[in-house]
Amino acid sequence: MVTHFDDRSNDIRSRSPRAFYDFMEYFKRYNENDAMFRLFCVSNKLIKDIHLVECINTNRKSYLGISREKLVKFHLGSLKPQALIDPHMIDELHYVPTKSLD
Repeated sequence: MVTHFDDRSNDIRSRSPRAFYDFMEYFKRYNENDAMFRLFCVSNKLIKDIHLVECINTNRKSYLGISREKLVKFHLGSLKPQALIDPHMIDELHYVPTKSLD
């Protein structure tokens, strides 16, 4: 039985905190990858103030976080980024379409 003073439901998160995007800190539909990346950034003093653009799952537990300031490659099991890349160092990007598995 739940009483008026029962706060257990407030103590347990069902998902990671929502991510806010870019300099304007707007929000979009909840995205678990973005939320995990934002949580990872906040817990790391090197990248805690970056402005999120997108986070992409590259394989099982590895991710590429894209921000205005850095590209961040990270693994969920690690507390440190695997790679920090300055976007100004990239001359061009090429989109390589993948075949659909459908």
